[in-house]
Amino acid sequence: MQAAIAAGTITSCNQDEIMKTRLLITGGAGFIGSALVRHLLTTSDVVVVNVDKLTYSGNLEAVSAVQDSPNYHFEKVDICFRRDINFLYSAFCCLFDLTETGNLGENL
Repeated sequence: MQAAIAAGTITSCNQDEIMKTRLLITGGAGFIGSALVRHLLTTSDVVVVNVDKLTYSGNLEAVSAVQDSPNYHFEKVDICFRRDINFLYSAFCCLFDLTETGNLGENL
């Protein structure tokens, strides 16, 4: 089952699917994204692919506790470049889009 999770809203994915699948997290080196990455990797058997541009708000130290997990993969990618990110979307059940633009007003 395909799912898209935008702005924290699950549109289609049940708990069992989340607990046994591959998750793509954009913005996973940010404050909220890194908390989600750490939580998922320490409480489940999911595979997490963390995609982050590592701008001023992205910090890989925030995920250092799980960086050696065999279920964790990091890719430094700007999701604005479609050719760099398009191939990833079809390989995952769920997408957690936790990117931020630097201006809270633009995110809302």
